[in-house]
Amino acid sequence: YSSQGGLKALGSGTCVLTFTSSNGVICQKEVTVKYKAAEKIQFVNLDVNGIKVGESIEEFNARVLPEGSKQDYKIEIISGQDCGRLDYNSETKLYSLTALKEGKITVKTSSIDDPNISITKDIYVYQEISEDQVPTLLTTNDFVCYVEAKDRYYYLQFMNDGTGYVYTLDGEIVSWLGYFNYSISGYEITISDTTSIVGDVFYSVDGKFIVSQNGIEITGTIYYGSGSNEKTDAVFAKTTRHE
Repeated sequence: YSSQGGLKALGSGTCVLTFTSSNGVICQKEVTVKYKAAEKIQFVNLDVNGIKVGESIEEFNARVLPEGSKQDYKIEIISGQDCGRLDYNSETKLYSLTALKEGKITVKTSSIDDPNISITKDIYVYQEISEDQVPTLLTTNDFVCYVEAKDRYYYLQFMNDGTGYVYTLDGEIVSWLGYFNYSISGYEITISDTTSIVGDVFYSVDGKFIVSQNGIEITGTIYYGSGSNEKTDAVFAKTTRHE
């Protein structure tokens, strides 16, 4: 409580305010402080999509939203335990992830009070790929990016015949947004002849895309609206192939 006349909630529980007048009259008021209901959870400082064998991702944690929610959560590896080791520093209350061998690690964070409030993230452990591995990489995985302006994930799928598709997911429901042709030269992909079939959320992915030597990411420009003025330079991360 401040002399300026304010009350700040510091934690869950009950406090008693005592007011005393100049002539000794006392009045008390009981105030109960509750946490806000948790709505979602997110990772903090875990922005990478891949990690090289033998290296570590340091000092990340999670946040329960909205602000004022109870910040009790856990982080765990739910698959790929043989590919990485998760460590917790009780002093800093931060986590680290060390890559042990090639593969995919799925990390999950969830609210302790409500385990249904959770999110997962796939992190690929890699050794750098050569140019001749690029075609296989493209045709055995899909690649996804998040476009904040549309609050939507966009997926690229490359086929063996030099064609590809753009789609989005709503749960398990696939919405096909367009298709294109592509060719490969080293780590560079040339995408051409894009056709949009859902004009208000996708226009084109024509142009040069670059495959990272870690085999985890593709960078390029996506036109996400109904014309060429709505675009963003995006990083598409490797993800599970959608059949």
